[in-house]
Amino acid sequence: MFNNRREVWWGLAGVAGALAIFFFFAWLGWPGAPDSCTRDHPNTCWCEDFLRAGAWIKQPINTWGNLGFFAIGLAVLWQVGSDRRHPPARRNPMTTASPFALVYGGAVLFLGAGSMFFHASMTQWGGWIDTYSLIVFGSFGLLYAGTRIFAWPVSGFLAAHVVLHGTLGLVSWFVVGTGTPFFAGLVVLWVGTEVVILWRAPGGVRRAWPWFAAALGTFAGALVIWALSQTGRPLCDPVSAFQGHAVWHLLSAVVAGCVFLYLRTEQAAR
Repeated sequence: MFNNRREVWWGLAGVAGALAIFFFFAWLGWPGAPDSCTRDHPNTCWCEDFLRAGAWIKQPINTWGNLGFFAIGLAVLWQVGSDRRHPPARRNPMTTASPFALVYGGAVLFLGAGSMFFHASMTQWGGWIDTYSLIVFGSFGLLYAGTRIFAWPVSGFLAAHVVLHGTLGLVSWFVVGTGTPFFAGLVVLWVGTEVVILWRAPGGVRRAWPWFAAALGTFAGALVIWALSQTGRPLCDPVSAFQGHAVWHLLSAVVAGCVFLYLRTEQAAR
């Protein structure tokens, strides 16, 4: 069983490790300075009302809404295991159990863990982990697109990925508030590069557009919900069981799944 699905077991081990650290810090009471968003909205940052003082998880709905990332990340790793045992004929790193596919699955799992740490703790360091997970995901997408166009080796991609998200992560730690703009910039560049791939097939890289359109459409809808569900906006009800921000998390997980399926459509001339 382990040999057949070892990627999933690795993913489950990573999730278990992240949850162990999560509950350890929850038991400690989430030490650290509060996130900057709590200055304007002390008890309803990102809409959901904080639970009583001393609660292990301050925003349970927003926190557990991130389980969608775990489901998608593990599904990606399950597919990687299937591809390893029964690789398709075409040469596509996302269909041949390559390190690229493994890193993608891990990045999706990290998205869920990072956001969970933030919404459970409402600390400054929790907010940094949240935005850093976004930077890791965005830098993967941009660099993977460049890797396919210019035929960079796996080692070059991994080195560039570590340097890029490491640098941006450090800057966002020391310069508070830069993490989200970094992620936005990475996404804009990534989407622009994918449009060029679909339009011009640089380097002989060809992909099908339907899953790309599905990802963009879902992300656009998620952004609308994200904006309308912030504190004081029309979809915000701090004590409601329905939290628009949790829906944003779930839809973002769907986007990650659509992106994976889109990357699997690649037909490379090389």
